[in-house]
Amino acid sequence: MKITRILPLLAVLPLAAPMLPAQTHAASQTAPVLMLSDIHLDPFHDPAKVSRLRTAPATEWAAILAAPPSATQVADFTKLQSTCGARGIDTPDALLEASLKEAHTKQPKPLFVTVSGDLMAHQFDCRFKTLAPDGTPSDYSAFAAKTVAFVALRLRETFPGTPIYLALGNNDSGCNDYQEDPNSAFLRADGNIFAADALTPANTIAIKREFSQYGDYNIALPIFNTRLIVLQDIFESKRYAACTGAKANDEVGGAGAEQIAWLRTQLEKARATHEHVWVMAHIPPGIDAYSTFSKGKNVCTAGDSGKSAAATDKTAKAEMFLSSESLASTITDFPDTIRLALFGHTHMDEMRVYTTPS
Repeated sequence: MKITRILPLLAVLPLAAPMLPAQTHAASQTAPVLMLSDIHLDPFHDPAKVSRLRTAPATEWAAILAAPPSATQVADFTKLQSTCGARGIDTPDALLEASLKEAHTKQPKPLFVTVSGDLMAHQFDCRFKTLAPDGTPSDYSAFAAKTVAFVALRLRETFPGTPIYLALGNNDSGCNDYQEDPNSAFLRADGNIFAADALTPANTIAIKREFSQYGDYNIALPIFNTRLIVLQDIFESKRYAACTGAKANDEVGGAGAEQIAWLRTQLEKARATHEHVWVMAHIPPGIDAYSTFSKGKNVCTAGDSGKSAAATDKTAKAEMFLSSESLASTITDFPDTIRLALFGHTHMDEMRVYTTPS
C-alpha cells in the first residue's frame, strides 16, 4: 500500500499485507492512498470576518477567508488567543489550502483519502462565544457543522472524484470539546456531509443510516475485500460529557459500551465473510504519555531508590486516553480481521502494537 501522509497520524499494528484496488490486475502491488489527521481549521483567524462567516453558507467561505485581512487582524487575533488561553496557532485557511496543494503534488490521484478526526480548531467554544456573544447553542452547532463542511469542501475541490472518508475528533463537536449528544443536530449534519463525500451509493446510504447516533459508520473500501469501520470515540474518552456538561453516569455513560458492542458486531460479520477491516477513529487506545509525565508520574521507575516522590510512588499509574481498555481489547480480539487501525490526536507520527495478554 503506497501511503502519502501530510499531517501526523497514528497507526496500530498488525498492518496489512499489500492489498489491491478492486479494478486493477492482481499483479499490482500498491495502491495510492492519502491519509490526513488533525487539520484543526481555524475560521476565527481574522476575527473581523466571523460575522460574515456566520451568515454565509460554507460554499461562500473561501471568498470571505481569501479576502485581504482586516486592519486589526493581528491585534484582534492576539487578544482572542489570550482570552482563550491558546497554546499555539491553529490552521488558517491559507495554510490548509497550501497543505492540500502540496498533498496533491505528492499524490495527485489517490484511490481514496482518510482523515482521522479533529477538523475544527482548539478552543472552538471559547472563540465562538467571545466573537459571537449573541449566539445560541443552535447557532454554535450550525457554525461548527459549517466548519466541518468547509474542510470537506476543500478536500473535495483538491481531489475531485476521489472518495473521502472522515472521522470526527474530540474538537469536532456541536457544543464543546469532548462533549456531544447522540443523535444531535451536529451529528446529523455531518452525516450528510460525510455521506456525500463517500461517493459510492451503497456507502452513502450506510453512512446516512448509521452516523447520526454516535458518529460511526461501516463501509466498503475500493480495495479488494476490505471494509472501513469509523468510530467517533469521544464517547469512550475519560473526558467525555454530554452537552449539558453531565459526566458519564447511568444516563449518559452507556454510549461507549454501545459503541464497542456495535464495533464487535461489525467485526464478527466481517470475520464470517472473510473480509479485511481497517478501523479509524481519533483518540487512540493506550497510554497518554504527555498527561502521564506532565503530572509527574513515572511508571517505568516506580519504587526505585533515589527518585522523586512521584517516581517512587508504587501506586503510580499511567494516564490512559480512554475510560476503559475495551477498544484495545476489541482490536486484539480480531487480529485475523483487522489489518490496520488509524488514529490521530497526539500530533505525532506513531506506531503502536497491541497484544493479547499471555
